[in-house]
Amino acid sequence: AQGNGSHVAGALISAIEKHNQRNPNKILYLNYAAVDPTLTEAQCSFWHFRFDANSEMKLEALTSYMAQSPDINKVFLINMDYAHGHQISQITKRLLPQKNPNIQIVGDILHPIGKVKDFSPYISQIRSSGADTVLTGNWGNDLSLLVKAAADSGLNVKFYTYYGGGLGTPASMGAAGEGRVFQI
Repeated sequence: AQGNGSHVAGALISAIEKHNQRNPNKILYLNYAAVDPTLTEAQCSFWHFRFDANSEMKLEALTSYMAQSPDINKVFLINMDYAHGHQISQITKRLLPQKNPNIQIVGDILHPIGKVKDFSPYISQIRSSGADTVLTGNWGNDLSLLVKAAADSGLNVKFYTYYGGGLGTPASMGAAGEGRVFQI
């Protein structure tokens, strides 16, 4: 069993496929949180079972909800600069306009993973864009610091997240997340 880390999941799937071709004792991989769609598409394996919805499935649900929300008009995308962040950006830019062409995507930023300690320049960009909503795949400290920077600057937007409830994140965000952070 493994989760959180599609790069690890991909390596495990390859190794398990090789092992199971060569050995009578088979291994089954139970994936509880690696959400890259390619793991059940291009890299699909009989020996891999994912319990979690993939990134595209989650964005299907999230963008459907957002498309029906009358208070969402301008969306800003901010994600970590790695495969998951790129997927969220690309998939959202495809799905959201299909579901509600009146919602504008007014920004799309990828930032270094785990290196940003001051999100205030990003908050300034969000404010300048006129966004009323932020969609992010950020997790952990990068999500907490982003939300805290928004609260500290008085930026009143809603954050739609994948991992707002991740281990330690609600406690780290504290009051800064109240009424502004939502998780799919």
